[in-house]
Amino acid sequence: SAQRIAPIREPQTIALDSATRARELRTLAAMRNRRGFTAENATLAKLDPQRPTRTHDARSIQNQPSTLDPVERTARPRWHDKDGHLNYSNACRRHWHEWHDRNWWHNHCDTIVFISTGYYFLDGSYWYPAWGYDPFNNYYDYDGPIYTYGNLLPDEVIANVQVALQDAGYYFGQITGTLSVETRAALANFQRDYGLPITGAIDEPTIESLGLY
Repeated sequence: SAQRIAPIREPQTIALDSATRARELRTLAAMRNRRGFTAENATLAKLDPQRPTRTHDARSIQNQPSTLDPVERTARPRWHDKDGHLNYSNACRRHWHEWHDRNWWHNHCDTIVFISTGYYFLDGSYWYPAWGYDPFNNYYDYDGPIYTYGNLLPDEVIANVQVALQDAGYYFGQITGTLSVETRAALANFQRDYGLPITGAIDEPTIESLGLY
């Protein structure tokens, strides 16, 4: 008898409704108000280096039950550089725990920002931890690259992703703007179900599939 072959699925994209979009805007506004941003000053900027930091205990990603049929998860499309952007694996290789003092970072990076989890520098379409920029704050809840879009800071991107994952039924925690264990687990499960590379991180195909741009 003929064997049934599962159809190859194209990567899916979620269409976020107006209520979810409104939640994103309220979340970004609240985060920017805490930093002293105004609506007219929402672009990337160097922030006050004296602001206190928080650290988080990073643990392994916990799996949750899949929400899609196994046949629907057959395809694993290969995501290459798109529009000249690095894919996630190349972004990881580009900067891996580069440790430099503050003067080096200022001499080599145009954009360095501080958020609640530490200092980050921007290279292309990814934020990376600025290891060594502040010797007293060298622990990050996540130490890999974070894909960005729309001139958003790292925690703003993460907050948008958390809102979208909540709306899709994958994330049930608070909107914190940090890549917590729960957030990375939700990312990994979303990526698995939607035929994306399972990185547990924020990359371009995940942002697109979440409908964030």
